[in-house]
Amino acid sequence: NLEALEALVSLGGPSAVATATALPADNGQDASAPALVERTEGLLCSCAAKGDSASLALLLEHLHDRRTLEIIRKARAVAAQHGHCDVSQLLATHLVVELSYVGNSKYRAGEYDSAIGCYQEAIDLCEEHGGPGASRASPASTSVASCHRDNLVRLRYNL
Repeated sequence: NLEALEALVSLGGPSAVATATALPADNGQDASAPALVERTEGLLCSCAAKGDSASLALLLEHLHDRRTLEIIRKARAVAAQHGHCDVSQLLATHLVVELSYVGNSKYRAGEYDSAIGCYQEAIDLCEEHGGPGASRASPASTSVASCHRDNLVRLRYNL
């Protein structure tokens, strides 16, 4: 239920959603941070498998974790596996932005090879989803393709 998810996210972000939807820890104590990340990952993958882009978008707004890239990659693979192209597109768009931020952080830290790797992955996603061979059947996909082209120009500038 999207309304319940909105209420949970407003109260405590994805960790509140993960905590509320997960089974209690086996040892009776509070779940650890890695366990919450796994549950958040599971929740994103569940939304991706169901094609629930509204809930997924809401969760992505509040997902700020070291493993964000890994979680989004996994959810994107799940969406593609279940044939939800629109959800895969949403996740690709979010992944491009996250990769750009991570690349910029790595660049500022002097980790140039890692930064280039992030930028290159983002460029590859832009080309895959917004390049000449990408489907542009709907106005929404045209808008996304335009967004990817803009991101592509910015990312290539970084290289």
